[in-house]
Amino acid sequence: MSKMLKMASTASRHQCFCLSYHGDANAQKIYPYEVLAVTHRVKVKLPRDVDRTRLERHLSPEDFMQVFSMTLDQFDRLALWKRTDLKKKARLF
Repeated sequence: MSKMLKMASTASRHQCFCLSYHGDANAQKIYPYEVLAVTHRVKVKLPRDVDRTRLERHLSPEDFMQVFSMTLDQFDRLALWKRTDLKKKARLF
């Protein structure tokens, strides 16, 4: 299936890319790492459509590779404890 990219602007004024597959009603929005990274323990202002428990899913493939030094498929094959540890180190937890 081919991917379609389209720009979308959210209410929080952050630019994102909306990735979807033909026929997929649940489009995954992609945000820059800087928007998703948690910088402190206080409640973080994230775009409303971001899944707080799966921040890494909202990274572009390029940002994901830069942050985790692996692809999303490789990341998914890791044990849960290892994924959680990597997400904490990357400030995406």
